[in-house]
Amino acid sequence: MAQALEVAGLPWRRHHRGEDDAWNIAALVLRIADRGAWPEERDPGH
Repeated sequence: MAQALEVAGLPWRRHHRGEDDAWNIAALVLRIADRGAWPEERDPGH
């Protein structure tokens, strides 16, 4: 988690606490979406 946040240029919150993990994951998702790098939805049949 720490490395992913560092690569994304985001601040690091405490690790392995449910609330902090949720904030960290949400920040990463928003950063990926802002970059337009969110993966395309795949066809479930393939």
